Amino acid sequence: MRFNPPPNWPPSPAGWTPPAGWSPDPSWGPTPAGWQLWVDDTSPTPSRGPKRRGRWIVPTAVGVVALLVGIGIGNTSKAKTTTASSAAAATPATVTVTETAQASAPAQAAATVTVTATAPAPVQATPTAAPAVAKPAVIADIKGNGIKQTGNFNVQADQWTIAYAFDCTAFGQSGNFSVSVYTSDGTPSDIAANAIAIKGQDSTVEHGAGTYYLQVDSECSWHIVVTG
Repeated sequence: MRFNPPPNWPPSPAGWTPPAGWSPDPSWGPTPAGWQLWVDDTSPTPSRGPKRRGRWIVPTAVGVVALLVGIGIGNTSKAKTTTASSAAAATPATVTVTETAQASAPAQAAATVTVTATAPAPVQATPTAAPAVAKPAVIADIKGNGIKQTGNFNVQADQWTIAYAFDCTAFGQSGNFSVSVYTSDGTPSDIAANAIAIKGQDSTVEHGAGTYYLQVDSECSWHIVVTG
């Protein structure tokens, strides 16, 4: 299909097709009754007809006689001549408006719409701090030397630790260091340490909540810490 503007509209450029949303300039006037804006490509372009041009009056002998006879009505003839001149002058004004409308048609077809897309800013993940590991609580902290039985201490955890260190330097030779674990009623539970050396340190893990005490047998100075 081909766009077929009516004869009272300015001619469109060859092959020009109105874009989406296009509407004609109201100054072009309405389409004639029954006019088809779209025709088959094989149909010939309807003729717009030749442009009308103003005709000049060629003086003849009869005209000269009429002019001489009309001298007596000079004012009337001048008024008619002025009117005719004004009408002739109005014709170029109409042509000028039509040419301006023709120039505006391609400008509308060449309009460009620019769409700018903005990419979303990247989302940065916030690192999650690792949960703090709770340090075991100190249940008993005991220092001494030689043989000694500690007081009772209460353990609420099912697993707890006895850490110890001993030093037999003052004894002058390797000494014995032994730690036995008892429940509060005197029942043996475990032997946490049993060593012979000038000095040493280590730890042992015990199991079971309850109330306990320790029996230390040594000739050396020692330090015991119970945690859980």
